[in-house]
Amino acid sequence: ELYEGAFTRLPDFQKLEPAANGRVWQIDLSGMKIPDSNFALVFRGLIKIKRAGEYTFYTNSNDGSRLFIDNKLIVDNDGEHGLTEKSGLVNLSPGMHSIRVEYFQSGGSKSLHVLYSGPGVVRCNVPGSVLYLENK
Repeated sequence: ELYEGAFTRLPDFQKLEPAANGRVWQIDLSGMKIPDSNFALVFRGLIKIKRAGEYTFYTNSNDGSRLFIDNKLIVDNDGEHGLTEKSGLVNLSPGMHSIRVEYFQSGGSKSLHVLYSGPGVVRCNVPGSVLYLENK
């Protein structure tokens, strides 16, 4: 979901109407037709976890981002800033879990990378092969 506006922090997306909707294979900005500035994005889907255990999720963004697993805030990297990485830990069981990433860009360079590591997973960008669309 793409939202237009001059944001300095991530907004309450439930109070906004998206300007556009679409589908992507990975949670990043590559190949997306998005403005250069003054926008926000919400990525929603499912992530398939193969092995139980503690996972670390990272967002590396310019400007702000947040990452939620099963509607729980795991990474809070909000606010206007240059490229900054933050991380958080979560214990996950095998199977499907909801994942949501929120991002906004006010001005300057734009960048968003979402990574993870955990049992059997060496730190890497969350690959499209473990991401699925939610059934609505």
